[in-house]
This record gives sequence, structure tokens and C-alpha cells, in this order.
Amino acid sequence: MLRHTFSNLTNIAVATLDDGRSGVTVGTLPATPGPRPYSEIVMQRPSHPGKPISFASIPLTQGDLDRLEAYAGEDGETGKWNAFLCRFESGRIDRIAVRLAPDADEVRLLGFLSLIWPVLRDDCLQEIADTRTGIADEAMLWLISKKMDVAVFVMNDRGEMLRSNAAAKIVLDQGLVLKRSRRGIVCSDDTQTRMLREAIASCAAADPGHSDAVMFLAPGSAEGAPAGARIPVALSRFFHEGAPTGLVTMTLPSPPDSRRVEILAREMGLTQAEARVAALMQLGLSNREAARIAGLTEQSLCTYAKRVLNKLNVTSRAEVAQMLTWQAQGGPVA
Repeated sequence: MLRHTFSNLTNIAVATLDDGRSGVTVGTLPATPGPRPYSEIVMQRPSHPGKPISFASIPLTQGDLDRLEAYAGEDGETGKWNAFLCRFESGRIDRIAVRLAPDADEVRLLGFLSLIWPVLRDDCLQEIADTRTGIADEAMLWLISKKMDVAVFVMNDRGEMLRSNAAAKIVLDQGLVLKRSRRGIVCSDDTQTRMLREAIASCAAADPGHSDAVMFLAPGSAEGAPAGARIPVALSRFFHEGAPTGLVTMTLPSPPDSRRVEILAREMGLTQAEARVAALMQLGLSNREAARIAGLTEQSLCTYAKRVLNKLNVTSRAEVAQMLTWQAQGGPVA
């Protein structure tokens, strides 16, 4: 904004805006001097300083000139630096420095700046706020993609996955509730896959008042899996700036990381071998599959499983799975 406004008057300009804190520095060059770089400016727009009460030229010290020349760098241009000070009724003070081209009119510049500065400073601050908002949006997307324990999918109206976060990829890799296939994302059986795709298609065409839905999916059958377990899946049609789209967001709880489950099992008094078996029990795997992963015989695995039940004071593998899942996700222990 500063560069565009001054393009016909000067080749370089820099200003420090009094925001009531440590000052915001803006300039016509990408880099800005001072202790508070452009990239560190807070997103919140400072409160308005009130009406300007004076606008006048001020002298520059040699130190000021040295800093300004360092800011300008070796751009091949020449000119004389002029500085101005704008005082506002709130007591805030802005300082503006411009390097005029040899043929520029200093009097004209002073009159021009005194007239447009209150509006120009607002435009500069708004431009900064917009930039920081964009970075904040990127931070939110990064958080959803990398750090959330909730599995997040973005689907089109045909039930094809377009995007997913890290937690969603874990869900797909485990394959207990949703998994990849040549037909796209599918559930543990054809009936549930059909129901899910019908729900996605319906949600993608819903009006704003009915664009959210919840359904429950059963994980794939496995020996020792919690009986009657159902995983809630939330569906929402995405509206971009109020306009409907054919996209649906799908979220479901992400199972805890197996390594975390194993660490927590050790903290609950299990040996390393018992904790490894408990973590496999939490996944709901069959004895055969769990024994294969653990490198044990089925008989040895059953022996460890009984020790786990006794030490955790529970009566079934389903209770073990429930206890470790809640504990790993930070909820109450059953």
C-alpha cells in the first residue's frame, strides 16, 4: 500500500506507526528496520489514534540517516531523505521518512502526506492484518492436518476422499473402521459402505439447516473386539463463504497411537511383554494375528493376556481395550 501510494513521488519510504505498544514499521521495500519486523506484527488491528493535530517536517540525525541508508541498501537510486512527524489527539506519534528523487517537490510532498496520512496508515494496518489473518488460517490448517487426534476427511459427493489429516491416515492404515480399496474408501462390510456413501451424497445436497448428520460404524469383526462397539462419524456439508459446495467433511475419533498405549500399560504396572500384548488387545486383533505381530505362539499370547486381565483387575478383553483407549486419549479410566 505504501509503495503504491508513493510510486509517483519517491523511490523509498518507511514509517513507524505508533500502535500503543512498541510501534509497527512498514515500508516500500520487502524488509523493514527496527526491533519489530513485519512478520512479527500481531494480527489484531490497533485501536484508532484519533484525529491528527499536527503534521510537520523534522530534522534527521546522522544516526537516523545511517539506519535509513542501511534500510535502502544498494538500490542504485539517489536522493535526499526527508522526515515527518504526525501527532494525533490520543498522544500517539507516527514518524515517516521518504527519500525523494532529485527533482521531487518537498513542499508538495508535505502537503500530500498531511492530507492522506490518516487514511494511508489505516490502509497499511489493514493490509498487515489481512496478511496475518492468512498466516493464522495456514496455522489452523496445519494444526488440523498434523496435530489433531480427530480423524478428518474431506469427501466429494461421490464419496471419494480428497484430503485427510494425519489422524485419518492412521485410521485408514489400521483398517478397522475405514480402509482404502480399489473402490475408494470403504467400511468393514459392504452394507456399511453403501450406507456411508448414501449419507455423504445426501449431506452434499442438503440445505444449510439440514447439512449435518451423524451415523455409527462398526469396526471389522475380530476376536476380542468390544461387543457392540460403534464409532460415531460426523458429516457436514461445506459452505464456502455462504455458498454451497459438493464437499462434505467427515470426522471420527482417532484410535490412540499403539506406542502410547503400550507406554501407558507399563505405567499401569504391566511388564514390557504384557504391555505389548495389552496394546495388541486394545486394537481388537484376533489371537492369531496378535501372536504373529508379537512373535509369540497363540498359547503364550493367551498366557500373557490372562496376566493382563488379572493385573488390570478386569474380566474381559473388551474392558482392557476400553480402559486403555480412554487412558490414552486422556479420558477417565473405566
